[in-house]
Amino acid sequence: MFNNQYDNYEQQHQQQAHCNDMNVSNNDPLIESKEYFQIKLYGKSSAFQFSGCKTKDGRNSVFIESAMRSNPNNPQDKTYLWGDKIMFQATFNELPQLIAVLTGFMPSIKMDNHGGESRKFLEIERQDRNFFFKMGAKDKPLRACPITFIDAHQCALLCLDQYAANFPNVSSNTIVSLIKGLAQRI
Repeated sequence: MFNNQYDNYEQQHQQQAHCNDMNVSNNDPLIESKEYFQIKLYGKSSAFQFSGCKTKDGRNSVFIESAMRSNPNNPQDKTYLWGDKIMFQATFNELPQLIAVLTGFMPSIKMDNHGGESRKFLEIERQDRNFFFKMGAKDKPLRACPITFIDAHQCALLCLDQYAANFPNVSSNTIVSLIKGLAQRI
């Protein structure tokens, strides 16, 4: 559904980082041949990145990463500390809820108890003029950023594309309808 808009080097670098963090061999032909679309969202003090991935059991999901801005008080310095990022992978069961929030079917989501020692969390809340993202992990500063509705919409499409890939015989219209119904029950 999506074409990778970033040059091959950045895609391979990010993909290699995902593989290293997931303890997956970089020599795996399935991982090397898969290109994942990425969306980066920049705020005043932190940035978020959405990208497709696979769970340990082979299901399509999304990584959401966040990095602090290196010097938020200097308007000329637009660098982010991606080397000290927090990586967060939505579970297969969280993915439809994440889509529901990003499409406006639900007002908020809190995904927590992730990572070793259940130390990572991600919260997304729809506000009047934007979404507000918060990500945290033990011993790391909180990352928070307002995200425009347009950017959230694009993230929702990426999440929907990943989720739909798990159900190749089901139309995306059916999946959206089911997610909307699910959101009304949660």
